[in-house]
Amino acid sequence: MLARVQRTIDQATSSPNLRAYASVLAVALKEIETATRAALVEDGSNNGLLNATPYLQAFGHVVIAWLWLDISLTAEFGLANDVQRRDFHQGKLQATRYFFHYVLPKVSAWLQVVTNCDSTCNDMADAWFYISVSTRSKAAWIHK
Repeated sequence: MLARVQRTIDQATSSPNLRAYASVLAVALKEIETATRAALVEDGSNNGLLNATPYLQAFGHVVIAWLWLDISLTAEFGLANDVQRRDFHQGKLQATRYFFHYVLPKVSAWLQVVTNCDSTCNDMADAWFYISVSTRSKAAWIHK
């Protein structure tokens, strides 16, 4: 799959309209690689699984970004060769623009906790979830 993603990045790099998106996707791919290495550190613990949710969110969004970039390559060809469906192709390019500007930037934040091997969730003690009777009474008083 990485070879296919890289091929799309290489093709998009030759397009003046898609070059910036290719660059952003290449950076996101490097961030995935860095986070994967951090999560796979063999230290005898399951710490690599601590942040599986943000890792999978990031990975999935990078795959979606790749698909949008690939679609954009086809849409650019369509704009040049299919005058009757110009709006359709322009819509695909705009969707790519939206995804790269509004959604893909979240990947860095998700991967930061993975790369840093953040243990915030794992450090939560079961007892801290407990609500005592006196706490509930205070909460009831607050809501009156």
